[in-house]
Amino acid sequence: MRAYFAGAEAQAEGRRAPEEITFVATLLADEPDALREILDALDRIDRGTYGRCEATGETIPAVRLRAVPWTRFARETPAAAGWAPAAH
Repeated sequence: MRAYFAGAEAQAEGRRAPEEITFVATLLADEPDALREILDALDRIDRGTYGRCEATGETIPAVRLRAVPWTRFARETPAAAGWAPAAH
């Protein structure tokens, strides 16, 4: 329970809770391209294309976006695995 309150206190003060910092550090260590994917997702939000599959144009299901918020695809497919993003 103490960890919950520490996290809530940090959030109220505009700081990140220790478990959030640990999650992000682990993500970046395990997935070297994660930061680029996250920044690309933020760009898609700015452009109004977030939540649209880059391969098919269909809406990415909310459950998938909650699980992998930076995803560019509606589902895992062989085509998505080999998809090359447009040059920035």
